[in-house]
Amino acid sequence: MSLSLILLIAGIGRWVQSEYNRDLLELHREILDDFMDARSMVSDTILARNVLIPLLQDTAGFKISTVENNLITTRKDSITIIANSASVDTEFHFTPCDTCKHPNVETQFFENDSNETFLRGMKIFLTEIRGPGGENALVRDFITYADTLLLQQYFQSHLDSSHIQVNVDWTTDTLPQSFPPALFTYDAHLFELPYVAHISGQETFVIKQMTPLYIFAFILIGVVVAAFTMAYRSIRKHMQLSALKDDLISNISHELKTPVSTVKVALEAMRGMDTETKKDTMQNYLRMAEQEVSRLDNLVNKIMQTVVGENNSFYQQHVLDLSGIVQSSVQEMQVLASERKATIETENLPYKVLIIGDAFHLQAAIHNLLDNAIKYGGDHPHISISIETSGNYYTLFIRDNGPGIPEAYQKKVFEKFFRIPTGNTHNIKGYGLGLHYVRQVIEACGGTISVHNNPVKGCTFTIQIPRADA
Repeated sequence: MSLSLILLIAGIGRWVQSEYNRDLLELHREILDDFMDARSMVSDTILARNVLIPLLQDTAGFKISTVENNLITTRKDSITIIANSASVDTEFHFTPCDTCKHPNVETQFFENDSNETFLRGMKIFLTEIRGPGGENALVRDFITYADTLLLQQYFQSHLDSSHIQVNVDWTTDTLPQSFPPALFTYDAHLFELPYVAHISGQETFVIKQMTPLYIFAFILIGVVVAAFTMAYRSIRKHMQLSALKDDLISNISHELKTPVSTVKVALEAMRGMDTETKKDTMQNYLRMAEQEVSRLDNLVNKIMQTVVGENNSFYQQHVLDLSGIVQSSVQEMQVLASERKATIETENLPYKVLIIGDAFHLQAAIHNLLDNAIKYGGDHPHISISIETSGNYYTLFIRDNGPGIPEAYQKKVFEKFFRIPTGNTHNIKGYGLGLHYVRQVIEACGGTISVHNNPVKGCTFTIQIPRADA
């Protein structure tokens, strides 16, 4: 799963990288188009300033003459005769340009559509007369190095109109020959010395333009990571639950087989005994069988309590005396407490502590808490029980002197099938059901239960149950 997540994130990253490279190349093409347009405008300005405007300022007009060379060859005497004939086209007269002496004459010239049409016609004419390079040759005859300012202005104007925010550095360095040509470096090829535009900041510009895509990619990655995390946690939880269930089945199987086997052996042994001579031995066997049956009954009760605890419809809501339920539970546990050399003390138990709940399940829950305190209390368990009034709640405290519960597991101990990890050693048998059942009962009464370690030793279970009169 981790490998799949890494591959998926890598795929998204590769997609974002390809989009970045594509946008960077597209930006290069747009800047190149703007640069070539600026270069063309410089060329047009040079032609207009040095050829067309002076021509338009000539009030006498102009005429275009074409000369045809006729080559005649006489084979008899090998004489070549060249005859020149000239024809004069119709004369075109133009109105003088009133604004030609303005400092921005080139700009005003291009604002006139007829002048721009005339410029295009002259460029076609130059191409016909002087070939494809005729226009560039004529521009080089008139261009000066001061015209680099025109190139800068036109280029920046095109970038601004295209909303391209990059930095332009102009140098006179000779570009190294490379194929393909270097990106974001453009040579005008108009001046005697090289005049090159170097673009910087294009990466930042592209990243800003791709901000929505980056946000989408991050959201997509976040969703994918969240989905994989939830799936991983779900699988891990199911695996833990499966392991806990396997452990539960193993423990229950062992607990079931042991009393059943003991009772079976005891019954088989008593079958052939003489009731008169083996009376004491039979009593011992019967006592042993009774204890094992009691263990078996306790196991079945715990499982049934857990099943019932999952369904609130089994709870009967009545007004109860919490103090009386606690005292009844303590009396029931006295036999087990004496066997384990445990002491159970009650402190500050009010006379009437009225709550609403199910007497049977609430007493069973307190019984489970006392049973755990005795089992995990060591050689001489000591348990103290007290009840306090806090606002609209009664708070029941059950303290013990056991080993305590690690802080990392204090919330998990109430989960179904959970047992505190102890490696491969389980000195005390359990099923991870008791505290889960206790929480179900307390929550059915509208209360809460929590546990924390004592400052010196042991832990305290704190139960809060609403008062009946609240």
